Amino acid sequence: MTTSRWFSRLKIFWEWLPGWLGLLLATALGMGLAAYATTWGPGVGGDATIYLTAARNLITGRGLGWYEADGVFRLLPYTPPFYPLVLSLLGLLQIDLVAGARWLNVIMFGGLLFVTGWAFQYFTGRKLLGILLAGILAVSPVILNVQVWAMSESLFLLVGFSGLMLLVYSLEKPNRHRRMVTAALLLGLACLTRYIGAAFIAAGFLTWLLLAKQTWNRKMADLALFALVSSVPVLIWLAIDYQLTGTVASRSGQAASDLWARFLSFFPPLLDIYLFWLVPGSIVSRMPYLLKAAALVLPLLAGGMLVVEIALRLHSQARIAVRKQADLIGANNPFAVWLDSGGVRFTVAMLFFITSYLVLLAVVHVFTYPPVTLASRMLSPVHFAVVALLAALLHLVLQGWQSDRWLPAAGYAAFGLLFLVYAGRGALVVRDMHQIGIGYTAREWRSSELVDAIRKIPAQTPIISNDVTAVQFLANRPAYNIPEIFRDQPLSSFTRFGDSTSEREQVIFREQGGVLVLFNATLASDFSMYGSKLDARLKAFTEGLRPVFESPQGTIYIYATDYVPPSEKK
Repeated sequence: MTTSRWFSRLKIFWEWLPGWLGLLLATALGMGLAAYATTWGPGVGGDATIYLTAARNLITGRGLGWYEADGVFRLLPYTPPFYPLVLSLLGLLQIDLVAGARWLNVIMFGGLLFVTGWAFQYFTGRKLLGILLAGILAVSPVILNVQVWAMSESLFLLVGFSGLMLLVYSLEKPNRHRRMVTAALLLGLACLTRYIGAAFIAAGFLTWLLLAKQTWNRKMADLALFALVSSVPVLIWLAIDYQLTGTVASRSGQAASDLWARFLSFFPPLLDIYLFWLVPGSIVSRMPYLLKAAALVLPLLAGGMLVVEIALRLHSQARIAVRKQADLIGANNPFAVWLDSGGVRFTVAMLFFITSYLVLLAVVHVFTYPPVTLASRMLSPVHFAVVALLAALLHLVLQGWQSDRWLPAAGYAAFGLLFLVYAGRGALVVRDMHQIGIGYTAREWRSSELVDAIRKIPAQTPIISNDVTAVQFLANRPAYNIPEIFRDQPLSSFTRFGDSTSEREQVIFREQGGVLVLFNATLASDFSMYGSKLDARLKAFTEGLRPVFESPQGTIYIYATDYVPPSEKK
């Protein structure tokens, strides 16, 4: 090989090294933070317990689901199966599922950061901005909060955004179907991880529809192939689910009388979640509503105006390019010229995903039961896409205002400031998680006297609890739900638990020697449907029951047959 060729390759290597090295550092930062935060173990709560239990049952040949307290086996409720299937593969390798879930999340988080940063660098050619994007996502308190739990978000984000970015990449050569089919399969697996992954499929479909440079007939044929490949995994699962349970995702239609109230209840939580992206939650809780609304509306208006101005600038530049180079693709169509840009394609894909996700979430929230929990975890994919979109918009601004020399410095400084702000908030979150743990794996739960007492309850004794997944995970015992908590419907009259003759759980508690386990940590939130009557309901709920174990973590009760209500005493 000649000296000049070696020199040429060495030059290419040095041109690429800073970008790769920076991405590796951002990836290592995110992985290190996730590992440090989960020293006590990955976060385990209600959904995580279901995932872990379903994976264990599948490994032992019982099936992908869990056993209710009455011995009935229930297929994985509410969620699709891909994440517990991945966990079960770890179990087949003789890896402890809880420890395996921790390191699986760390690895997938690193993969997500690297793929995102690399894709952004490839589509825009801006290495430093791609590194900053990966770094911001690595320290974001929103993203870190979902990467440390033994739940499906880490896998969902990895396969979903990898599939979407691969689809954008495949638009460079749309007639080579292997990339597009692989992207469609990844997006289908995202939907098989969480049902709302259908937003990824919708975003991919719309992106291909708008941006693929094909004849109309060819485009329709490719979209049909894309829809088929992306939907097959979840359709197979839904068919199995419906055949075995008679429902789709264990959901039912919402009563028509509640639709308007559910629609109105959709927006306030979303506003608080969005503000948490900007400032800590302690500040959000003290902000007046008008200030909250202004903090949402003004950036949306400014962002919309910026997008329009970017489009006009790029269109004007494309017209000039068309005049200079008549042989450009779409030479008679400046709109097609500026759409044929990696940065624009990336931006469009993120916009379509954010819109599809929010619309789908609103439909599910309004029209189905049980209600969707609108928390920061649920909106973490949108947060991820918004940060990526901001980076893409900065790239387009720098492209459209090339003559303004102060813009690059200002734009990079703004992203550097966002990194520092998120790094400070993320460090506090990680520090607290490292010190006390997360969920059921936290230090307090590990040393809980109440949990020790639950483990000593005889196997034949039925357990009823306000936190059945805590009993399942910590004591390996199924438990009955408290009906009014499970239904989330307040009672009109207050009686002690066990006096009802119509509710199965109360009859079991009274007549089969059951025990009632109440965890103090979630008691107030579990009965929050009573509002100002909360204290009265909690007092009546246990009045006359006999405590057999008490601790700061909670109480274990048995039914007292000799109790006489005050109203009946003479």
